[in-house]
Amino acid sequence: SSLQTISTLTNLDLYNNSFCGANPNICSVGSNDCGGPYLNCYTDEESILRDLYNATNGGSWTHTTNWLSGDYCTWYGISCTPSSYGHVTTIYLPNNRLNGTLPASIGNLPYLTDLELVINSISGTIPPQIGNLTSLLVLNLLGNQLTGTIPPQLGNLASLQTLDLDTNQLTGTIPSSLGNLSQLVTLYLNSNSLTGTIPSSLGNLSQLVTLEFNTNQLNGTIPPQLGDLNSLVTFDLENNLLTGTLPSSLGDLSQLQYIYLNTNQLTGTIPSELGNLTSLTDLYLYSNSLSGTIPSSLGNLSQLHSFYLNDNQLTGTIPSSFNGTNLPSLANLYFQNNQLTGSIPSSLQTISTLANVDLYNNDFCGANPDICSAGTNSCGGPYPNCNTDEESVLRDLYNATNGGSWTH
Repeated sequence: SSLQTISTLTNLDLYNNSFCGANPNICSVGSNDCGGPYLNCYTDEESILRDLYNATNGGSWTHTTNWLSGDYCTWYGISCTPSSYGHVTTIYLPNNRLNGTLPASIGNLPYLTDLELVINSISGTIPPQIGNLTSLLVLNLLGNQLTGTIPPQLGNLASLQTLDLDTNQLTGTIPSSLGNLSQLVTLYLNSNSLTGTIPSSLGNLSQLVTLEFNTNQLNGTIPPQLGDLNSLVTFDLENNLLTGTLPSSLGDLSQLQYIYLNTNQLTGTIPSELGNLTSLTDLYLYSNSLSGTIPSSLGNLSQLHSFYLNDNQLTGTIPSSFNGTNLPSLANLYFQNNQLTGSIPSSLQTISTLANVDLYNNDFCGANPDICSAGTNSCGGPYPNCNTDEESVLRDLYNATNGGSWTH
């Protein structure tokens, strides 16, 4: 319409172009010709939705109700504020056969709060422009075929509460910038091919309730700063290549209910501080190289349901604190394939909820309690009689003084 402000303009020919919208009055003055009539112009936000449709083979989507016609706020999976020709706030297209790549223009929806494209066949990389979506609360791309690295620009999403990139083909490291997401509640990066170490900056996520990085190729140690995640309920790093010791700071996570650190390469002892986790229901430390004794403080875990320490190098005895008074909810006890010694405590029989017990392949002594023969339970044996304390002292003397060479 600014052309109409040019008072000297006497001849105008704009015919045979691809304009949109209504022609200004100057187009009908004299012999002027602007072509048309044209279709309504797309708003910028409608244009971005069309980019998504075209880039992900929209014609093959399972549900396409109203797409590409009429008010874009009525298109399947789209919500706006206001509800008619408003700003796009939600793109919700789960399990809808999206096949292709995410357009960079998707980063130009300033009012978008919810982007959920789970269980599709989206490939290619995550556009770094998504980091421009500063109103975003939920970014859920679970179950696609995304490749490449996690863009560090995602650390700019200051309002983000859920980040789910689970079950893709992502590579590279976890950006330390994710530690800037101060409102984040859930963080899922499971089942990718991520490498490198876990950034200590994630210890800044004070609102985080769920942290799941299982089934990747993460290495290095567990940062002790993760002990600052005071809201954490689920801590899942299983099936990685993590090394080093278990940080004692994990004992500060008073809300923690689930620990899954199994199937790594962790060494050292089990921190006694884990006995402070009185809300814990699942403790999975199996298939590592943990050594030393089982802390008696773990008998304080009154909510514990499943207890897996199997396939480590643990020594010493099973603490007598493992009894029905202290562990009234325990159902699963798996300590097989260690180097545990002493007698199997009869106190285990006082745990009425105990349904599954496996203590096979250890170095116990003495008679097995009755619980070892209940159902499919397995404690191994029969074992030799246990030495008394005084007998053990005499054996120490014999061994220390080369008893095999004594005269008598």
